[in-house]
Amino acid sequence: MASPAPEKLAGRLAIVARRAPLPPFSGIGLIVHNITTRLSLHYDVRVFLTDDELPAAGVLGGLPVEAAGSGAYSDAGARVSGGEFRNRVARYYGITRAREEWLRAGLERFAPQAVLGFGYDIAPYLEAVRDRYATVADPIDAEVLYLWRQIRQGEINLTVLKHLLASMQLARQLRHVDAIVTVAEEDSRNLRRLAGHGEVTTIANGVDCDFYAPRTGLATVPGRVIFTGSLNWVPNVQAVEWFLHGCWPQVRAARPDASFVIIGKGMSEAQKSAFESHAGVTARGFVDDVREHVLAAEVSVAPMVSGSGIKNKILEAWAMQRAVVATSVAARGLEGRDSLLVADDAAGFAREVLKLLGDAPLRARLGESGRRVAEQRYSWEAAGRAFGAVVEGARRSHSSRMRS
Repeated sequence: MASPAPEKLAGRLAIVARRAPLPPFSGIGLIVHNITTRLSLHYDVRVFLTDDELPAAGVLGGLPVEAAGSGAYSDAGARVSGGEFRNRVARYYGITRAREEWLRAGLERFAPQAVLGFGYDIAPYLEAVRDRYATVADPIDAEVLYLWRQIRQGEINLTVLKHLLASMQLARQLRHVDAIVTVAEEDSRNLRRLAGHGEVTTIANGVDCDFYAPRTGLATVPGRVIFTGSLNWVPNVQAVEWFLHGCWPQVRAARPDASFVIIGKGMSEAQKSAFESHAGVTARGFVDDVREHVLAAEVSVAPMVSGSGIKNKILEAWAMQRAVVATSVAARGLEGRDSLLVADDAAGFAREVLKLLGDAPLRARLGESGRRVAEQRYSWEAAGRAFGAVVEGARRSHSSRMRS
């Protein structure tokens, strides 16, 4: 993380992603937005969106953007611009000849020294251009790990199995890129094994500690607990349901005044109704500014039972100096584990939440410790420097490969 940054405008760098990183505050959009912004300080950057429309001018920090148009994720039949996919799984991971040619033509005009692709399913695009450009893949999350955990938890169905086989194939395809980046060492080990690739670097997610900051004098709501996360992502839905069914009744039995607020984009009306059928629960869905809701809470929870990677919800709560209770799945890969409470069974998780609700000094100590960890170990500036070092290494590796 302490690698030196490349010189200003060290070359041209193409960023390839399926969709525009908007809104830039959750999931893959958060990572693409922040890393692209930091890299643009040192490289001449152009963004290529393979499955999205051109965003409004200026929304990506004024960076030039080329977009192939939407369609590849459409559920209305398997036909997309430039070809056909056999089924939804193939459509999710696939690449049509027309879009491959679109990317090749765009890169030829831009003439980058390196191409950085975000997302597990961007592998086919990098494979298509790796002979001409240095390529770096950031799969974001280890999809194989995520799907395997779903199967171990009993979610064995044809769709999950198809996705697992397809993602394993993509992992093997990544062996051809010049460098791979993941957000957690567990993900790196998984890809080293599946891809047989020696250049896999772990670069943790970052958090904007200026934006997500504590506010002095702001009163919290006694007994308030909060969860934040996209509700169109299965691991977040599973986390909320596990907490509501296994933990929340125990919390409410001991603290009848306790309230639980659920924040997250993509919440359906059915989810909202199901969540709010539990006493003391408010499901707000998407909000314009998550900070005021987190800062009003006494405890932030990350009750993940599936998924992989570093959890932004924990980093943001830490940055806002909020005490956190997490499962070991949510805390996996984090530095500063002593800055949160960890429990994996429902009774233990509920006890830790109740402990924090009843102990203001403990909440303050954990909040202050978490803020220090966020500032010292999880800045986007450090992540951007580390990405720059990986890009430069990929350029050297590609040049050596082309000479041999």
